[in-house]
Amino acid sequence: MKPLMKKLVLTMAAVSLLILGGCSSNDQKNDKKGSDSETKKEEVKLIKNDRYVEPLNPSEQQIKAFNSLSAAVEKNPDHAISEEEAKQVAVNFVYDFFTLANKKSRSDIGGLQYLPSDSIREYIEFAEAYYYGNYPTIVNEYGKDALPQVSAVKVESSEEAQFVYNDTTCDGFTFKVSVSYAKTDLKESALKKEMRIKVMKIMDYDFNRSYDYTKRNLVFEGEMKSVYRVLAVE
Repeated sequence: MKPLMKKLVLTMAAVSLLILGGCSSNDQKNDKKGSDSETKKEEVKLIKNDRYVEPLNPSEQQIKAFNSLSAAVEKNPDHAISEEEAKQVAVNFVYDFFTLANKKSRSDIGGLQYLPSDSIREYIEFAEAYYYGNYPTIVNEYGKDALPQVSAVKVESSEEAQFVYNDTTCDGFTFKVSVSYAKTDLKESALKKEMRIKVMKIMDYDFNRSYDYTKRNLVFEGEMKSVYRVLAVE
């Protein structure tokens, strides 16, 4: 089993058990929507880049996070080792994977664009079995408004590291991250709020949403490029 899968099995199993543990008191209100009396904010526009695929149905916070990633890419045209780019990949992965509120079903897995292409199929299987497996239970018991939505991601510390992936030594970083969520009927203690994310620099294909990544022996097309990918979540 690949390192990513070994780490995520434990991570998502723990989150799965916690989420099914119960809901909070009724006086805890959903703060995802502002009051009608609030002044309408200017829409934040998403800025694309040529290395990482943009998220689907992103929240305003997620758009800002992706824009920070695009800014890091723009500042690194030569694909040099970049702690800032690696950090923003970790942050965007957390937003996209741990947010269920903008997903359509348990099979609508977020964060796949930040994983090594040859690990995505196994990752989907584990995600559906554990963390994303809670999707229908939450919707049926508490309603869609109770689905977790990441509201903030803070990188507490970073450390340079080297990792071995597919028998190749890769440069990268380990980030300690804290996560905040919008309030819902799920207890805050039921959600994973601290984690360590290992991000490595490899040559990989662009993520393509037209592919069926659940197929075995999928043939990837296009040119490989130097990008950061999530190796493990602890």
